[in-house]
Amino acid sequence: MLMVVNWQEVITTLGATVGAGGVPLAASAWLMKTVLTDKFAREAEAFKSRLKAEADIEIERLKSSLQMTAIEHQVRFSKLHERRAELIAELTSAWWMFSGTDNVSCLPAQVRPSRACGMNTIK
Repeated sequence: MLMVVNWQEVITTLGATVGAGGVPLAASAWLMKTVLTDKFAREAEAFKSRLKAEADIEIERLKSSLQMTAIEHQVRFSKLHERRAELIAELTSAWWMFSGTDNVSCLPAQVRPSRACGMNTIK
């Protein structure tokens, strides 16, 4: 016995079965894709906002730290320059005192030895 297969009927049956189940499957796949895409987009946007806020806070913290360091250096070096000027004045005064030169009138008043000005301190 030879069985005859009607291919047209097989294809029609398969098309109806797959087509009927394929439409809801495609619709649910599209819906899931849309929902997940929207959710990931919102999460990515929230992450970017959070990351920017944290970066801005850290930038301000670093700026503040740099400003404090700059002020510390400014104070430290201003004191250093003041002390350096005092030492230069003292050394110049001492050099003129011990050099035996009495002609100190050509020096600026700030660095003249005290004996030339008639006082015991440097002006």
